[in-house]
Formats: sequence, structure tokens, C-alpha cells
Amino acid sequence: MTAITGNTYPVKDSLKALGARWNPDQKAWMIDDSKADQARKIVADATSAPSSERRAFIHQKCLSCGKRADRYNKIYRSGECRDCYEEREMGY
Repeated sequence: MTAITGNTYPVKDSLKALGARWNPDQKAWMIDDSKADQARKIVADATSAPSSERRAFIHQKCLSCGKRADRYNKIYRSGECRDCYEEREMGY
């Protein structure tokens, strides 16, 4: 068995499909030696992607009312501020 480490979180499903198993003690994916090169290639391809593609987009302004994000007003992933989100979800 070979340990696969690195930034494996984005490709964990691909590693599972190859037959890899997570070892929490070593904090590494364990895979059969015959598939180790294939697993290393998957991890290397994932880490070579530009960071802008890996990072999630963060809204700076509410899409509904235009309120800007600041220390007290968070903009949710949906692009709405708390007030607009509650209004839509609760039907105020």
C-alpha cells in the first residue's frame, strides 16, 4: 500500500473511485501500489489548477437590495444579505 498526500480534498471522490481508503492516523489516502501512479497524477492535476478556479466567488454586495458587505452585514452564498434572505425564506 502507498500513501497519497497533498491537496487531495478536491479529488477525494476520484481517489475513492480508484479504490483508495482514507487513513486518519497517517492523514493520507492509502492505495494499492499498482494504482499509486494514477492517483499521484490525479492529485498533481488538481493542484496545478489556478487558485482563482479553486476559490469560491464571494459576493460583496446584495443582489436584491444592493447593501454592501461589511463587518456586521454578511452576504450569503445566494448573494443576498440577511434581511433579504429572511424576507424571501419567511415570506415577510
